[in-house]
Amino acid sequence: RHFSTPTKSEQEEDDAYKRRLPQKELSEQQIAGLFSHIHARKQDKVMARKPAYPYDAVLSIETPSLLMRMQSMQDNMLALNETIDGSNPRVSLRPLTAVHKCSDIVQLQYRLHNNDEDNVTRMTGICCQTVHEAECLVTSHTNFLAQRHDWKIRDILLRNVCVDLNKMWRFIHLFDSTVRDMRLSTCIDDIFQLHLWNFTVDEFKKTNQNLLNRHPSVSADNMVHDSKAMHLGIMLRLKSSSNMQRVGINIMEAEQLESLKQILSTVQGEYGNNVYLRGFYVDDDDDATKQWLLDRQNQQDKLQLSETQFDELYIGNVTERYDGEYVFENGALCLLSAILNVYEDGDKFVHLLDCGYNNYCNIPLQMKRYHRPRHLLESDSSLSPIVEQTELNESYQYEIINEAQHAHHTFLVCDKELDVQGRVELLIPPNGMNSTVNLYNHYAVLNEEKQKVDGIWTIDARGAGN
Repeated sequence: RHFSTPTKSEQEEDDAYKRRLPQKELSEQQIAGLFSHIHARKQDKVMARKPAYPYDAVLSIETPSLLMRMQSMQDNMLALNETIDGSNPRVSLRPLTAVHKCSDIVQLQYRLHNNDEDNVTRMTGICCQTVHEAECLVTSHTNFLAQRHDWKIRDILLRNVCVDLNKMWRFIHLFDSTVRDMRLSTCIDDIFQLHLWNFTVDEFKKTNQNLLNRHPSVSADNMVHDSKAMHLGIMLRLKSSSNMQRVGINIMEAEQLESLKQILSTVQGEYGNNVYLRGFYVDDDDDATKQWLLDRQNQQDKLQLSETQFDELYIGNVTERYDGEYVFENGALCLLSAILNVYEDGDKFVHLLDCGYNNYCNIPLQMKRYHRPRHLLESDSSLSPIVEQTELNESYQYEIINEAQHAHHTFLVCDKELDVQGRVELLIPPNGMNSTVNLYNHYAVLNEEKQKVDGIWTIDARGAGN
């Protein structure tokens, strides 16, 4: 129901490109790779149509769709509140938005983690993977229409190291002087990156303040709009081994430790008007670096920081918790899939499922066009071999497989044939949330008690090229 016959111009475009292919023999995978860039950023690469509407019954939701159980997700957030409250020493939460990419979920996180009943602030801000992701969430209509100022996205950490001046400029432009206590932070691992960030902040202050001074509405709301108040927080990425991730300052090497001291002195010295030291970012599994930072007396002397300065620093994954997948635990997110076909394979019955589409796989040329009629969709390789359906669990021995030779299908293999009268639907919990969410534009929010759709939430920060 989602697809239409390709137009004549699209068909001619495909044929013309095929004629330009090299004449030598090419494998199917090579042809797919050459062909894949034609429509790489077309809107119809991901299903733009909403799978359902509010108050629709669950059985009316189109497949494949992402189904989000609201009650389960809220229970996950409340359970994390108890974990944070019981932590010693106390940690603050900074959720990873790359898992869900949805501004509505960010709003829900602010409401539940920082509620008024216990008057406790657990969530300090969000952690974004890319500049594009931060832009989409901050400029979304949900964030703009937030009911309270403390539910707006005000504290953003860019987790990845950035060396592109254009992206730096875009990230700095997210600063909004009308939002109270707006703070932007980024990770760096090199003195050159610090020079670029300082230059970007300096230019932003000059250009943006000139615009503010000329605009008559600046003083109309009785607020002080001053770009010069903008300070960029610097998080230094540290690591303890060269065998670990490529980014990060290796604290075990004397040369890089000297580079770390140079960055600290520059931040606290000549660049102090534009940037400030926010803390250190350490990967969750890097225990050696955590222990190095927690050995305070030695590190304060090495880094030339006072005790007060060291107390004010955030240490990523020690004093700040970066977690994203907790919102989808306990089956809070499922992929709603339908059985397209069934056939016998020896003593087994194989059922073909529609489970989503991934542009980055090398699939046959004739399968590349997403919108053709009766097009069988490619499976997401992150699907977990679990099917949530009581009757199926009790009556069948089954497994879900993705065969290497048929990577564009997902197969449900059962010991007997399923009763496929009408439409049979399965709820499949994804295993890798990020890769699954990137294949869709919307969540269908489910009210489990009424078995109705409560709403359709947009996946704002889904990658443009997916």
